[in-house]
Amino acid sequence: MQFPYESSGGRGPPPGRTRSPPLLALPPPDPLLRQLLPIVTVRIIKTFILSIATEIRCQEMSKGGLAYEVILAEPVGAPAPPRRADSPEKSPTVEEIQEKLKAAEERRRSLEASKMAAIAQKMAKIEEASRIRSEQTNSFITSTKEALDAKMDSHVEKREAYINELRARLKDHLEGVEKTRLTLEQQTAEVYKAIEEKMNTAAAQRDENLKKMLERLREHEEQVRKVRTVNAERYQQLEAAIQEKHEQAAGRRQQIEDEQREKLRNHNTVKLAEARTVVESTITAKVEEISKDIETKLTAAEQNREKEIQKKLDFVKKENIDSALCPTFNSDISVIQYMISVIFDFRYPFPLSQNGELRSCGRTRTLALTSPKLPRARPPAERPHTAHPL
Repeated sequence: MQFPYESSGGRGPPPGRTRSPPLLALPPPDPLLRQLLPIVTVRIIKTFILSIATEIRCQEMSKGGLAYEVILAEPVGAPAPPRRADSPEKSPTVEEIQEKLKAAEERRRSLEASKMAAIAQKMAKIEEASRIRSEQTNSFITSTKEALDAKMDSHVEKREAYINELRARLKDHLEGVEKTRLTLEQQTAEVYKAIEEKMNTAAAQRDENLKKMLERLREHEEQVRKVRTVNAERYQQLEAAIQEKHEQAAGRRQQIEDEQREKLRNHNTVKLAEARTVVESTITAKVEEISKDIETKLTAAEQNREKEIQKKLDFVKKENIDSALCPTFNSDISVIQYMISVIFDFRYPFPLSQNGELRSCGRTRTLALTSPKLPRARPPAERPHTAHPL
């Protein structure tokens, strides 16, 4: 006996519970019934809802009608009359159950027969398909084998033909190579013979040329010997002539030198006397000019000195130098002597300080006395050197 859990393919009972056998063994549901069941249930529910007079309102929850809420209100019209209770069904008898079981068994057998027939039909189709496939594969194998055999035969024929052609080409090529080798050997032999002949002729010509060159060299050496002897004689003659000319030139040069010395000696004595007279006259004139210039400068310096002394005396008189300041200044003569000594840097036994200032009775007075600028005589090293007129 088959249980509904096994036929339906659903899950078994929960753990801890035993599976109780069904009262009626039903056949497995048909897949068509499984598809029609939700449609039938929806229609039944619609008819049930329409049978009740209710107010139905729809509230859209999102745009586009993707979600909405159905509100069922209370019935508005008169309520439907109450339905009478159905009479209780009769309990099935044993005969009815047996008949149902027989009918179910017949249905099961018919279903199994139909399934077996469908399976047999499918197997026949599969066998037919496999047979057709095997035939097709066999035919494909035979056709491909025949094609491959034909290709192999053609390839073998082509290969043999290609090999034969290559052999023929190689044979022709080898024949050509052999011919060229023979021709090259013949040509090389001819060239070798020609080269040997040329070498022999060249050797003979070289020997002849060497002989000719040796003869020419001998002739050239004889000519050189002759030319050398002639040149040696000429060289000796030229050397003798040159020596004679040198001696003549030396004699003439000595004679000319003696004449020139005599002329210079006479010329120097006359010229020196004239030069001495000229130099003496110029020196005397310059000495006179210098003495005059010195005299004029001395007179001018003396006048300037007297003027400076007079200025200093006036300055001293203006300062009212008292004789009591220093015992040495008792008269104008002593003052003049002091001024002269200061002007000309003479030593004077007056009490002077380290800075050259005059001491007098506790007071110090600076005398701004300066000597007149006189012409200073140059030392000998600084005097300009005048060249001698000679």
